Amino acid sequence: MKALAYFDAGLAVVPLAARSKRPLVRWSEYQTSPPSRAQVASWARRWPGCNWAVLLGPPSAGLIALDFDDLADYVRWATTWPDIAQAAPTAGTARGAHVYVVGPAGQRTASMENYAGDVKAAGGYTLLPPSVHPSGAVYRWLHGDLARYVPDVDDLRQIGILIKAPAVQRAPSGRAFPTNRTPSRLKPCAALVIGGATDAGQRNRTAWRLALHLRTEGWSEAGALHILGGWWDRSTSEGDGRQRDVELARTVGSAYQPGRTPGHGCNSPELSPYCNPACPLARFRSLT
Repeated sequence: MKALAYFDAGLAVVPLAARSKRPLVRWSEYQTSPPSRAQVASWARRWPGCNWAVLLGPPSAGLIALDFDDLADYVRWATTWPDIAQAAPTAGTARGAHVYVVGPAGQRTASMENYAGDVKAAGGYTLLPPSVHPSGAVYRWLHGDLARYVPDVDDLRQIGILIKAPAVQRAPSGRAFPTNRTPSRLKPCAALVIGGATDAGQRNRTAWRLALHLRTEGWSEAGALHILGGWWDRSTSEGDGRQRDVELARTVGSAYQPGRTPGHGCNSPELSPYCNPACPLARFRSLT
């Protein structure tokens, strides 16, 4: 498939230098406003023979890629999960394979726990066949292609993919506040806030207070990042997706620094509108 064929299949594509993974355009701006067909055609004329990449996540209708670094790992997965492996468009890479599916909604780029490789999603891209890897290896379709059927997946665990929690380096005093609470489910007040979106002007302060609430409830920093990820995306519209991820990590990390005063934030402007006086936390009225 050529660049315009990928575009016509509903994909946001950008040019990369020949035999390289280096973008030739400021690709991050196309995360929120995908390029037009005319723009793609213009790039193809300007850089004949360049590599092409697909922007994953929302720009390409929720497309994500299971990026297996090792071909043996891909074969092991495909043998265990043959139905999805045969249905999903799969490209051979320099060392392994890219398996393309749609969803889950809100999926973010993360490392796989049980296979060598990553789940590439919003904020990332992958090279498309027939691009050429810097090593000289040519990307090729093993079966299927993105212009035809691409299966939907609601939960990666349903196809045997486990996500590795991000490593968090903290001194012992930087862990969750001492608590006898077991973090199993969100309080309704926090769930209502996290399930919506927040104005950009209040986003960072709200993220900090929500992180303190989660820390006091016993959630780890990695757990807080995972819980707040979807809300953060819905509350953010500007800038590079990867830079936004860094900003969230810094904000949550600040709430988990040693010496922070614990607080459930029941009296904060974010949570108080949803407060239930019967909640056992109602006695915690510290404004965090």
